[in-house]
Amino acid sequence: AVAQATAARAQAEVERAKLEYERQKSLRARGVASEQTFEAARSTYEAALARLQEAREQLDLVREGPRQEEIARARARLDQAKQSLAIARTRLGYATLQAPLSGMVLSENVEPGEYVVPGVPVVTIGDLVNAWVRAYVNETDLGRVKLGQPVCVTTDTYPDKTYPGKLTFISSQAEFTPKNVQTSEERVKLVYRVKVEIANPDFELKPGMPADASIWLGEGVPPCLQ
Repeated sequence: AVAQATAARAQAEVERAKLEYERQKSLRARGVASEQTFEAARSTYEAALARLQEAREQLDLVREGPRQEEIARARARLDQAKQSLAIARTRLGYATLQAPLSGMVLSENVEPGEYVVPGVPVVTIGDLVNAWVRAYVNETDLGRVKLGQPVCVTTDTYPDKTYPGKLTFISSQAEFTPKNVQTSEERVKLVYRVKVEIANPDFELKPGMPADASIWLGEGVPPCLQ
C-alpha cells in the first residue's frame, strides 16, 4: 500500500511538473520566460520522471516479494528521490515571484531575461480597489475631527463626481504644510496628516492623483453619501 501510494504521488508530481515545463516552454518560445526559468522547469520535470520510475520499480519489488536487501536498496533510492525532490522544489521556488499583497500591476521595472540583484523591485503593485487619500488638517481644526467621520473627495480629473470616504487615521505629530501646496502662506502653517479611505471599484482613482477632501462635521448624512 505504501509503495502504491508513493507511485501515485510520483505520477501526480510528474503531471504537475510536465504542465509547468510545457508552460515555461511556451513562454520561452514567445520570449517571455528567461532561459534560467525554463531550465529550472525542465530539470524539475526530468527529476520527477526519474522519481516516478524508481517508485514504480519499488512497487514491482513489493508485489513480487523482494528480498530484504532489495527492499533496503529501494528505500535508500526513495529517500534519495525525496531529497532530490526537495531540492528541485526549492530551485523551482526561486523562479516564482510572490507579491506581498493582492492588487494590480502598475508598472514593470525590468525586462524578461534581465539580471536582477536582491532588493531591486521587479514590478510595482497597487491596491486600486481600496484607495486612500493623504490629506492635511489645520492645527486649529484638529479638535473638530475624529476617526470614522465621513469625507467627501473630489478630483480635478472627474470634477463632477464626488467619492464618499471615511477618516481612518489622524497623525499625532504636527508638521508644516508640504511644499507642494500652492501658496507660501499655507506652507508655513502647522497641520496634521490624515488618511481617508475610499472605495474605488471602477479604478478611476490612480496613485498620485491630486484630490480635495472635505470632512463632514455636520449632523446626518453628508451630500456625497445621499
